[in-house]
This record gives sequence, structure tokens and C-alpha cells, in this order.
Amino acid sequence: MTELSAGRAVSLAASELAEASKALQAVERALIRDAAPVDSTAFPRDLQQLDLLSQMIDELRIYLDRLAMAIGTEEPRIDLSSALTAVRLGDMRRRLADTPRGESPTISGQVDLF
Repeated sequence: MTELSAGRAVSLAASELAEASKALQAVERALIRDAAPVDSTAFPRDLQQLDLLSQMIDELRIYLDRLAMAIGTEEPRIDLSSALTAVRLGDMRRRLADTPRGESPTISGQVDLF
């Protein structure tokens, strides 16, 4: 059984959203940097969607950080086992369970669709 305080569990989720936001912003910058001049209206609209997604992730992170502070780090304690089984990314599952971290995943530049 994986048990953490509710505040710690929410704080860990906020940290994951912060990392997702950073990754999304990097993709957005790369798309803007590498984009050829496009006459289509679809490209700017797609960039706006990426920007909105980035803002939504960051706002959720802020909300979860504040929620974690309001809950505190001691009580109540919750069992995360069933929630963690739904997380398919092993590295993220370990971070959300607050287990010691191994090496951080690296991005090789190779496309690996799964």
C-alpha cells in the first residue's frame, strides 16, 4: 500500500504539471523557431491551442500547489495504490508515489511512438 498525506500527494501532482508545462513550452518555442512562413490560418490557430494548453497546465499546477498548502502535509493520509495503478508512465508513477528517484529520463531526439 502506498500511503501519503493528501497535501503531499497533491503537491507531487503539481510538480508533475510543472514539468509538463515546461516540456510543452519547449515544444511551442521549437515550433515557432522552426516554422516556415505559412500563409495558412491553421498554423497560428494551432499555436494558440498549444499556448492555451500550456496556460491551463500552469493554472492547474498553481491551483494544486495552493490546495496542497491548504491541506497541509500531515493529515489526512490517503491510500494512493488504486490511483497509481492508473498511471501508465512508470517514472511518473514512482514520482507520484514519492519514491526515491533514479536517473531522470532523457530526451534522445529519436522519435519513439508508443
